[in-house]
Amino acid sequence: MAGGEFIIPILIFVFGADIRTAGTASVLISLPVVLAGVARHWLTGHYRSQSMLAYLVLPMCIGSLIGATVGGYLAAWAPTDALRVVLAAILAGSAVKLWSKPSAAA
Repeated sequence: MAGGEFIIPILIFVFGADIRTAGTASVLISLPVVLAGVARHWLTGHYRSQSMLAYLVLPMCIGSLIGATVGGYLAAWAPTDALRVVLAAILAGSAVKLWSKPSAAA
């Protein structure tokens, strides 16, 4: 969400934050960015399709709320090393997907 793949490593490696603090700070940092983006799209009329809101945005919002709630509870008990491994796997998967996607500019 809003660059968490970039924000979390920066918080860990540059600022020395632990994985839990970095994850929480990433969400807090991303919130204003996401809200500004939503407001901008709303004001420019990009949310005209009611079906998109009902069939895409609403289920994703519900899933995000459930995921954030469950993840918040699980993160309190998960070992820090396990969280690092999961984050590393997500970042590695994102990198592989990015590199395997053909370039549109070529």
